[in-house]
Amino acid sequence: MKKVCIITLNYNGKKDTLNLLASLVNIEKKDFQIEIIVVDNGSLDDSVSAIESTYPSVTVLKNGRNLGFSGGNNVGIAYALRTDASYLFLVNNDTLLKPSCLQILFRELEQNSKAGIAAPKIYFFQPSDTIWYAGGVIDWANALCSHRGMDEKDKGVYNAIEETDFASGCAMMVKREVYDSIGMFDDDYFLYYEDADFNVR
Repeated sequence: MKKVCIITLNYNGKKDTLNLLASLVNIEKKDFQIEIIVVDNGSLDDSVSAIESTYPSVTVLKNGRNLGFSGGNNVGIAYALRTDASYLFLVNNDTLLKPSCLQILFRELEQNSKAGIAAPKIYFFQPSDTIWYAGGVIDWANALCSHRGMDEKDKGVYNAIEETDFASGCAMMVKREVYDSIGMFDDDYFLYYEDADFNVR
């Protein structure tokens, strides 16, 4: 059975990270097994001890300092690639997943040999029917990246599976072959635009 590594980054975000981990308890995984990896970027609160005591089966990687989004996630990615993971799912710690999320992304990547990355539709936390991301658009003429559908009420307009200019680093599943081919995030970005750069590469 194939393996999906779920990677999330924590930086003084105990409450958010624990809520995310709670949402993963009910994740559907009939076609794969999962390993959950929390990368801690040198938190000064009691995040690490709370995560380890509440979810002892979760792998916690401790950086000791803030490496940013790119550097922190790269630590988790490097760890996952040393395992037998076929897919890496990166997700922000202030995110909650519907139980079917990973199963849908996994199935699409398994069936589509030309796709290296798959991303779900992402909503604001409140109001929960309002879209935050339904595909990414890169405006090359003005060097801008934007989210399709942002601030729109979800009326099913973006329910189709289709290509997008970039997947948001907030939540995306990546085939390990992509990392083998292009490497990881560019550490020079530290925070923001590292996901767009990764997708373009």
